[in-house]
Amino acid sequence: MPAAPALDEVVPAVRAGGGRAAALVEPGDDLQAELLHRHQRQVPRPEAEGLHVPQVAGASRAVAGGDRRDPPDGRKPRPRDQRGGGGGLRVPPVRPVTSWFTSWPESAPGGLDPKVKAALEAQGPAPDYRSQGPALVRSNFNALAAMVPKPQERLAAVENGEIVPGLRVRLYRPEGEGPFPTCLFFHGGGWVVGDLESHDHVCRSLASRGGAVVVNVDYRLAPEHRHPTALDDCRTALRWVESHAKDLEGDASRISVCGDSAGGHLAAALAIRVRDEGGPRIASQLLIYPVTDRNFETVSYREYASGFGLTRANMQWFWDCYYPSAELDSTVAPLRTKDLKGLPPATVITAEYDVLRDEGEAYARRLHKEGVAVRGTRFLGMNHGFIRLAAVYPQADRALTDLAVALRG
Repeated sequence: MPAAPALDEVVPAVRAGGGRAAALVEPGDDLQAELLHRHQRQVPRPEAEGLHVPQVAGASRAVAGGDRRDPPDGRKPRPRDQRGGGGGLRVPPVRPVTSWFTSWPESAPGGLDPKVKAALEAQGPAPDYRSQGPALVRSNFNALAAMVPKPQERLAAVENGEIVPGLRVRLYRPEGEGPFPTCLFFHGGGWVVGDLESHDHVCRSLASRGGAVVVNVDYRLAPEHRHPTALDDCRTALRWVESHAKDLEGDASRISVCGDSAGGHLAAALAIRVRDEGGPRIASQLLIYPVTDRNFETVSYREYASGFGLTRANMQWFWDCYYPSAELDSTVAPLRTKDLKGLPPATVITAEYDVLRDEGEAYARRLHKEGVAVRGTRFLGMNHGFIRLAAVYPQADRALTDLAVALRG
């Protein structure tokens, strides 16, 4: 294995992140001043039907449950009131599934979060990625990612390195003394867009709040590099981290994998692959609105096909770029894996208004059914990509804290 990467860039431990209200918009939108102005306005949140939680809340506490069901009398489940001392955030009801709650809620009181609704109205119809092509989609995505306000997080150091020729990583070290839990992070972007910069602030939050060494992996992108290249890169990174955990001040027995969207797909697929290969061992998998199947006929795909950010048509294009074949296996469609027994404990986060919602929740249920410890949370009122907007949405801030708690074990 190559030696640990030398420090070639140190980013200040505390990175200032403005308090502007902004919203993630689809690649391809014009970056007009009016759009920015509308995103920067704070939209008041309704107080009714909110859930009071501490600012540094852990995972929601709830009774053990089973498969999705409503109460016997037909009433919809009511949100639980989780209260803690100190100041709090008002966020929509969040409800875990499988081992913790008996059901996913049907819908959010009031529908879309007001800030999400304002952002969607400001951005207008989503562009057609297929007609734009990868180069333009990437350019627009990167420009918009740079506009996302960054929350402040304290870290000891941030380092860039190359673990093998062509495979870059960024390491985030928390303050304090190790060994720390360690997390490999795989960014989202439909396997086509995204890089070390696009999810930098997410990794900073996980490292700081979770007291973990986070390794952000810049895997190769489709369509230039189709499946299984990205998954191979992720496995290479996992093996490297296991071999160099001590040098990184990490704990080789506490290595987790985490990713959002396509990155969540890679994290889930990697967990299956290394289980079948006999290692390296993964302590937990943190899946943020993950892609788990190539099925565009789920309820969430039909109901939110357009008008909610990520569209059905653009998700089909992402799949065509990454894996155009109709033949699916466990490394391509984790939900279709015949045997999920023996996989690491999972935290699964979904967004209510997201085409990927149903497949992520279906995967959580499958894991639970086959004896894997699962914690699932649907964030009501949110759409795809919300995790990257913790400086804007209290729900994203809460989700990052929940993930950090899971990292700590």
